[in-house]
Amino acid sequence: MKLECGHEPAETRGVGTGHAVKQDGSRVCYQCCRDEDLSQMNRGEPITLYLNASGLRGAPMERRNKWPTASLFTVKNWPGTLTIAPTAVRYHEGWGFGRPYPVYHVWFIGPDDHVWWGRNAGDNEVLHCRRTRERVTHA
Repeated sequence: MKLECGHEPAETRGVGTGHAVKQDGSRVCYQCCRDEDLSQMNRGEPITLYLNASGLRGAPMERRNKWPTASLFTVKNWPGTLTIAPTAVRYHEGWGFGRPYPVYHVWFIGPDDHVWWGRNAGDNEVLHCRRTRERVTHA
């Protein structure tokens, strides 16, 4: 089965579909999803990515540290074909619905050599990201 991007769906194990569905309903392969995410970031448009904190499983004391070790986290797109290492992570607790919830602020270098910032709140991996004005200079 060919997708709208012209490629075949990715091989999957488990519950994956092998393709992503865009807002217009068209289906694209995971690699094209990565390319579109990179293009969106290069245009400086806000993007929703995902904060993976699986490194915290091996370091439970880091969970409540205000500045947890950034290497315990990764920023990814939905299919996991785009992976970015954060340069800094900040933790604090928010308050809502009668209880505290975790809030993470994440900084990373985007594909456009700008510093990007993202915010994750609650018991999920959703990371709302935007480009900052700061640009990284390479020596």
